[in-house]
Amino acid sequence: MENLNNDIPRVLLPQQAAVVMGTNAQRVRVRMQRNIFDPPIGTAYRGTGNRYNYDIYPEKLAKYLDISVDEVYRRLSLCTSA
Repeated sequence: MENLNNDIPRVLLPQQAAVVMGTNAQRVRVRMQRNIFDPPIGTAYRGTGNRYNYDIYPEKLAKYLDISVDEVYRRLSLCTSA
């Protein structure tokens, strides 16, 4: 069954991943830049100038944290519903 809910992000921002992980966005960004996450939660790549762009996938974040994808979205909804 296909999920047609467009409100569910398919790619997360470092700030969103940080909420799910219980840390801060800067820590997520630095760890991604240095390829510290094992397994990886997404990709960090250089954009314009020295700025990085981040693609963080809920499925990969769930695998890294050993939780379900539903739990990733639940944790995200807790911070946005307050």
